Amino acid sequence: MKKLSHYRIEEDGPFLPKEIFSQDLCCSGLTPVTAEETCSVKSTPGAGDAFVLQGEYGKCYEVKFTPASGVIAAMNVPTDPRCLAEGESVEGTKMDCDYATQNCFMYVCRSQQDYLVICVSDKTAPISIGERTILQGSDTVGDWFIPTPAGSLNGGDGAFGDHHWSAKQVMENLYDPYLAKYPDYITRTHLGKDQTGQYDMYGYVYTPATYKTTFFLTGGVHANEESAYYSLAKLMQLICDATEEDTMFYPLRQNVRFVVIPVVNVWGVSQDHDRANEEGRKRIRRNGEDVDLNRDFEDVSQQETKNVLAFLKNFLGTVDFAMDFHNSGKENCPLWYNFINYAVNSQVNYKVTNHMYHRLMELGLSEQTPNMEKIPGRYHKASKYLEGRIWNEFGIPTITVEHVVNSTFPDRFSEEGFTLGVETYGNFLIQNALFFIK
Repeated sequence: MKKLSHYRIEEDGPFLPKEIFSQDLCCSGLTPVTAEETCSVKSTPGAGDAFVLQGEYGKCYEVKFTPASGVIAAMNVPTDPRCLAEGESVEGTKMDCDYATQNCFMYVCRSQQDYLVICVSDKTAPISIGERTILQGSDTVGDWFIPTPAGSLNGGDGAFGDHHWSAKQVMENLYDPYLAKYPDYITRTHLGKDQTGQYDMYGYVYTPATYKTTFFLTGGVHANEESAYYSLAKLMQLICDATEEDTMFYPLRQNVRFVVIPVVNVWGVSQDHDRANEEGRKRIRRNGEDVDLNRDFEDVSQQETKNVLAFLKNFLGTVDFAMDFHNSGKENCPLWYNFINYAVNSQVNYKVTNHMYHRLMELGLSEQTPNMEKIPGRYHKASKYLEGRIWNEFGIPTITVEHVVNSTFPDRFSEEGFTLGVETYGNFLIQNALFFIK
């Protein structure tokens, strides 16, 4: 297994550590008051210690501590709680963390008046905070992949594919022709049947004559996220056909070995994708046994999950990076986003995300103030998720990139919507690959 030290350099991190245990941040007399749906802090004589940080708008903060630090609650509130009169309280948003067992949480300052309150029971262990300004225009300089119209997913003339295709048809129409076209570059492996025993899973390996790095790519874990697994197919075709004039994809064609599982949830992809039947489409998010496969990578109860891990294990020690392709329908997410788990290079992914935001502004698809909670920066995910398991067990930096398909964006099946998806995934893939190639 490769050591991870070469993935990150000291100045690479998006966060610059700062000790927040200083006298000017510490105050006494604040009591966290929590309920299932609300969280507030109250001024109470004789209450415990708390640390209050006024956030700076446009910055993302990560708080790190050990359970021994005695953190019992943390929230962000709109007014300075140190100014509360005795008995007064202010309601805020609770930071998502199990403080007794976990050791970090994220806080994004979304307004000029925003305060982070950390209530503690013991100040003996250090708490550190890191920060990074996001959405800088200067972060968007450099090459950017903008695909030509990629076709729709509605089937028929001019379409790239048909969202009604079964997993077998996706393979037969989009992958196998390239297997025949480039037999010295691509190999196919039968990974086994799915949990129902009805559908076949396949993996494809794209091996240049010489290569500097290996990437593990997966799609179709959730079958109702169609533009994700179709975009993966489109990107692999662009990589296969890249010539020297193609400055974006040719370096990948020459230097990256790709290990690809085009469709993980083969049962779901093979069911009816009736766009008018939303309940039915929610059902195909899961597999034939009604299990969400992206929650099964810790228990590994399903055959699809077992097949993915078995295939990956054939390449352990050589895989530098993994990427899982998804869609998101979140209405409160006005930009494409991704979760990052110990990203290979945080600055690479921040830059792509920042560039993506400005690109969306150009297209008129984003609000002036983005939902900055969804930028890269969450450095841990539980092993029940595919990306969490790959990092936690194998130490392979992994990202899940999600192309937003909510009502603000073009329909995912349309040519415009599908092309935007290809642009989203393509730039994350290209920039992370170039990091290793260079």
